[in-house]
Amino acid sequence: AKVFFTSPAMAAARVGTAGWYMTLFSAAVAAIGFLVICLLIRRFPDADIAHRFEQALGRPVGFVFSGLLTAGLFYIAATRLSDFTEVLRTYVYSYSPSWYVFSFALACVGFMSPLGLESLARFSKLIMYIMRVSLMAVLVLGSQSYRLYHLEPIPGYGLLNTVKAVPVRSSA
Repeated sequence: AKVFFTSPAMAAARVGTAGWYMTLFSAAVAAIGFLVICLLIRRFPDADIAHRFEQALGRPVGFVFSGLLTAGLFYIAATRLSDFTEVLRTYVYSYSPSWYVFSFALACVGFMSPLGLESLARFSKLIMYIMRVSLMAVLVLGSQSYRLYHLEPIPGYGLLNTVKAVPVRSSA
């Protein structure tokens, strides 16, 4: 839902035709953030991320970083679930109330959560292949509608707007 319905609209509103390379730069910024977390995991292999923050930054600053991470993850989860609910209501369940679609998604999360992280990772790996084939099918089937001249002007709304949007969009 995020890839096809909400992300392109937000990228087009922020940077115009530069959305395609803004996404590449955002992925690079996300990879740098992921690299920092991987370095922390290697440095402190026997602790969870909250303890790693405390060990690396001290107790007060580590607590603040853990709180910011928690708040950020909750915010991202809530916005993604809201986006997903709106897309489902628009395209699939147009007569269903929002609370119904929202509670169905939460029930699925509630069912999968007690199974543990390894089960979630294995299920995600299984679904990844299906999603990859589905994405490729959508891209190939829609290729006759591609118009490469719509990528011009290449800088979009300006390079400065693109650079400002990169860190914000890196979570996507």
